Amino acid sequence: MKIIAKSLVALFVIASLAFTTFPKKTEKIVTVVVDVSHGGEDTGTSEGTLIEKEIVQQIANKMALLSKDANVQLHFTRTDDSFISLQDRVQFINNLKPDVVLSLHINDSDNTEISGMEVFFSDQGKQSVLSKKLANSVMNTMKAEGIFETSKVKSANFYVLKNSEAPAVAVELGFLSNPKDRSILQNDFKQNEIAKVLLVAISNQ
Repeated sequence: MKIIAKSLVALFVIASLAFTTFPKKTEKIVTVVVDVSHGGEDTGTSEGTLIEKEIVQQIANKMALLSKDANVQLHFTRTDDSFISLQDRVQFINNLKPDVVLSLHINDSDNTEISGMEVFFSDQGKQSVLSKKLANSVMNTMKAEGIFETSKVKSANFYVLKNSEAPAVAVELGFLSNPKDRSILQNDFKQNEIAKVLLVAISNQ
């Protein structure tokens, strides 16, 4: 009888658990500010008809369209061809208190042989350790995709990186002065690939 009673109790417990709703694990929401560099009268670097402010805007727009992860919330320092001062960019970032800041740029050099992507963080920023970690994550993710040649993560005290209270990196998406990088940056399909890789990098934070 004792064995039967224990079996009945066990069955009751199992049946009860079958109808019990357990709370779902809450996934972390990652808030990201994409700092779309330049804008307005500040055109950035250029090569013929290719202009930095326009290319980074195109890539940022593609990030917005391609973002499917509900746990990643994207915010942009500009969504049109407006001039936004560095101070206003930092104020926007610090008011929002994001988890990640990704500043999009395109490089330039008098030496047209120099090519590839560079990622910078500020060693004087408030989140320098996390910023360096983020920079390495972005670099490694982009390196794995092989869109650009990559180099080591570098430190630079750019205004946005130094004064943002959140982990922040600047990504130089190739050299507009280099023919190979230039062909990538003006290609719509390649821009989509860049946007996808950047989304993967920030979603891993």
